Amino acid sequence: MRLMTLAVLLLTTACTTDPAIVACTDIAMSSVTVELVDADTGEPIRDADLTYRSDSMENGDCESFGDGSYTCGWETPGEHTIWISHSDYIEATEVVTVEQGECHVFTEVLEVGLSRRHSECLDDGMFPSLTVTTISQGWSESPLTNATVTYSVNGGPVQDCDTNADSDVHHCGWDQTGNISWTATADGHSTVTGSTTVGPTSDGCHAETVEVEAVLECLNC
Repeated sequence: MRLMTLAVLLLTTACTTDPAIVACTDIAMSSVTVELVDADTGEPIRDADLTYRSDSMENGDCESFGDGSYTCGWETPGEHTIWISHSDYIEATEVVTVEQGECHVFTEVLEVGLSRRHSECLDDGMFPSLTVTTISQGWSESPLTNATVTYSVNGGPVQDCDTNADSDVHHCGWDQTGNISWTATADGHSTVTGSTTVGPTSDGCHAETVEVEAVLECLNC
């Protein structure tokens, strides 16, 4: 009996120490984990907004665990771009490459410190990054009030621009900087797309609002 037990033990040990054998688990690994802190105090920032996009076209919101850590994607290898924003801090963008292992991805852990906005910036609201005025072009040009405008910042998720009812003015993004691509559509009209680069104001408090006109051709006029 002792000889049989020893034989089983040796067999088990040989199997588990063989470098050619990998024991994969069913536990999903996060693609990127962001540890977000105040750059000056080192205190965790628990209520920021983080979104991500991978080069495999997966995108979405990062998950917050309430302690300043955020998970962006699961089991997705490749390049990931992460956008970080908070009303009290200057926004940041991080790019990282996630490697694929034999069973799971190797989680990339980013430690990011955000710098606070100047105190004088916090009392004057937020500025639109891009303002798109929609125009209908038929026999003549007129304000187009039933258009929908969407936008994307630095290749991130597509979002709707803000507009009031029966208005031809659309505000796309708030105090976001970088490359903003936009698309304007309306029933009975052509689709118009464009892109522009938005930089910060000279004091670093806000985005320097860019204003554009989207002229949509009326197809039934």
